[in-house]
Amino acid sequence: MSDPISARTPAPGSAGPDSEQYLTFQLAEQEYGIEIQSVQEIRGYTRVTALPNSPRHLKGLLNVRGTVIPVFDMRVWFGKEPIPCTPLSVIVTVNVGARVVGLLVDGVSDVREVQPGALVRPPDMGIAVNTSLL
Repeated sequence: MSDPISARTPAPGSAGPDSEQYLTFQLAEQEYGIEIQSVQEIRGYTRVTALPNSPRHLKGLLNVRGTVIPVFDMRVWFGKEPIPCTPLSVIVTVNVGARVVGLLVDGVSDVREVQPGALVRPPDMGIAVNTSLL
């Protein structure tokens, strides 16, 4: 698999003290990353309460120690076909601004260290493409 963060990602443990850490997760054959500081916890898949008339990417609601959070199916969010959950499926709870949300992913890969400045901004596509998740 190619490294979605950057082709210049150092080997684990070789990054310096100023490096940033990313939790990498899988969706289909792709690997994605999210800043580790945003991650609250990684949970095995738990059935969620579906909401009628909700968008396809909203899997449902989950009660996490008394806090009800929305769970988003990241496969659908990224335009992939949804699949039934497997024993490797997990819900990554993350802080998004002042909210906590769950991200349903196929599996968690690793924590990667990235040197400051190693991330490359997405290119200008020349068309109206939302690059906020790249």
